[in-house]
Parts: sequence; structure tokens; C-alpha cells
Amino acid sequence: MDVNEVWWELGSRWSRADLEALLARVSELDVPGERVLALARALAGTPFHYESMLSIPPPGCLRVRLESLDCATLVYNVLAMAYSPTPTDLVHHLARLRYQHDVGRPIDSDPTDGNILGFSSECLLGQAAELGYLKDVTADVAGGPEGLTELELELRACRRPREHDPDERLEKPRFGDGLRRARFLARAAFPSARWEQVRSGDLIAFTRGPRLKDGSANTDFVNHLAIAEQTGGTPGFIHATRHFAWNPHATPDAPVRWTGIFYGTGRQREQIGVGPGGVYAGDSTALDVEGSRLHGYEMDRPRPLRDFAEGIFAGIFVLRPIPLPARPAPTARRDGTA
Repeated sequence: MDVNEVWWELGSRWSRADLEALLARVSELDVPGERVLALARALAGTPFHYESMLSIPPPGCLRVRLESLDCATLVYNVLAMAYSPTPTDLVHHLARLRYQHDVGRPIDSDPTDGNILGFSSECLLGQAAELGYLKDVTADVAGGPEGLTELELELRACRRPREHDPDERLEKPRFGDGLRRARFLARAAFPSARWEQVRSGDLIAFTRGPRLKDGSANTDFVNHLAIAEQTGGTPGFIHATRHFAWNPHATPDAPVRWTGIFYGTGRQREQIGVGPGGVYAGDSTALDVEGSRLHGYEMDRPRPLRDFAEGIFAGIFVLRPIPLPARPAPTARRDGTA
């Protein structure tokens, strides 16, 4: 995989020097999951924007974007950053994680004909695990393999919804269409699950199961992503969301707490972007924004991971960042050089 150019889209919040300092500081933490959580916290307040709404970089060009994130690009970025003491390392790991390994072919972000992994299950449950970045520990949280449920889905090419991509481009699985199976912790098993086994920095992949909320067939095992934050046996989470923090008492000059993006009139509804889970503020706070129904959350009341998953999804996968295998040493030639 060749990267010939990098688009550094860091926004006004991050300079190249700031990014270098963040990576260097976080690299001093020994445990990969601790690095992941520290990075997610550092990105709190980043606005939400679907990457699929952006222009597609030309072949050979890698986008490194911290100006805005969605739930998937948040996880992809903090995972790559957790193994990257420098921006150069970050380019290497992002390309390695996000693109199918085509020897001799440049990276290509076209969702139809390129080699970017547009299906999160192929990126995380598949390639990242195979390369040694992640270990599937869902069975540990379930109390053993017998606590897992098998999910069978047909992965196939499908058009992105208009709210994610105005061109509704066709997105293809890179490892072929067809039936795939995975074992997950189903909602019915949540009461007996060992939630204390979830560690800070674990990646949580939420699934809606065989069907989406509109009744249509689900075409990927992963429908949302978050980073776990363990607090005394009851894990919370950090994610990227376009929903809003509900502050009914906010005045017109109320300070920015999250992204500084406000919905509707006044400052009662501030987009959360990257932030922790909050308790649902109720249906009465909802607002229609550009054809999507957005909901309010009480951000001063942390929401447990289990409660969030139980209320919206069919279950979860738990993926743990682990130390990467050591790279093989260069082979010495007969003349003694590497």
C-alpha cells in the first residue's frame, strides 16, 4: 500500500506541533487501552461530521482529519494514534488499519472501486484483529463462549443513505459479498454479563442484529462505535454523536461546553460531537434537523455503557487494544549490512 500524499485536516484546534506533543505524551503510557482512552478524552468537543460527506481524496492520498469526526473515524483515529509516537507513525498505522492490503497498489478511498475498508466489521473485527492491534474479548465479558450468540449477516454492496452521503455512493465490502458469522454479547445476556471485565480503552462495537430499526436487513455487524471508560465495575463510554447536550436553562450568552454548534434557537441544544454518554433527556427535547430526528442528553449525568446498549442495540462486541507483535529485525546480508 503506497501513500504518496497526506491531507492534514487538523482544524483550528490542533496545530502540527500540538499533534506531535499529544502523540509523544500519550506514547509514554504503557498500556494500549490507556493510550486509547487518553486520546479519546483529548478529542472531546470535536464536532461531529460524517466522513462520507467529504470529498474523496485522490488515489495515493491519505486523509488525517481531526477537524471533525464521526463514530467510526473517532475509533479509527484513536486506535492508530495509540501506536504512533510521531505523525509519521500515524500515517503508517492509519493506512495499515483502514485499507485493504493490496501490494503495489496505492491507497484508494473510493467506496466503490477503491481499497478503503468502508465496513467497520471488516476494519476492526477483521483486519485490525488479524494484524494484532485488537483482541476480541467479548467472551470474557459474557462469562465464557457459552454466553455468546451467533449472528449471521449477508455483507453486500449497498448505497449509503442520503443523510450520510449526498451522492448515495455504492459501498462495497472489500473481502467479498456473502454470508458472514460473528459471535456477540446479546442484550438478553446483559444481566449475567461480567461488566467489570470491560477495561478502559476497550473498543465497543454495537450491533442492531439482523435488522435495522426501520426493519430492513442489516448489512454490517457494526452499527455504532465507542471507547469504554471503566469506573468501578460499571463502564461508561466516549463516542462521537451528532445529538445534543440538553441545557434547558441556557442563556443567550451561555459558554460553549462541547462543540459550539447549536441547534434551533438559543443555546439549549449544543451538539455533543466527541464526548461521554449522558442520560437521555426525553422525547420532548427532540428536534428535527435537516431531515434527521436528533435527541437531547443530560451530560452532567453519565450513562452506563450497558444502559445505552440495552436501550438502542441488540448487543455488543468488545475489542481490546493489545501490544503489537514485534517487527522482525532486518535480515543481514553477507556483507554485514541490513
